[in-house]
Amino acid sequence: MTNDILIGAWKLESFRIIRPNAPVIHPFGEGPAGILVYDSCGYMNVVMMKRGMPLFKSEDPFMATEEERAGVFAGFLSYGGKYRISDGVVIHVPEVSSFPNWIGKELIRDIKLSGDDLTLTTPKNSSGEYAELVWRRVK
Repeated sequence: MTNDILIGAWKLESFRIIRPNAPVIHPFGEGPAGILVYDSCGYMNVVMMKRGMPLFKSEDPFMATEEERAGVFAGFLSYGGKYRISDGVVIHVPEVSSFPNWIGKELIRDIKLSGDDLTLTTPKNSSGEYAELVWRRVK
């Protein structure tokens, strides 16, 4: 599998956290918004958010209240950096991230392509939980 199979823009269809013996979690609700872009230079960027977040009181994003900022953090995730494909997985290495703990880390995602749909799945954690994100190619 080569990087060129992912090149382009993708829109988020669903984002679920699957837990053994527990209800599925939808971190950004049932109909999240998101864009994922892979380019031919080996860079990627992803932006995801909960739809319908309240508007800030100010038109200046740097004048947001602490409460407004906390609300955005709870409903938004973004990162970008280098990527590569190896053995059926894509590895994202964020250089920037709204979650700073990921900067410089390898984020491994299993790849499943079906027509214009791309499913990226995280490895299971120690509790058996994993995230599944379904993206649709933008034409």
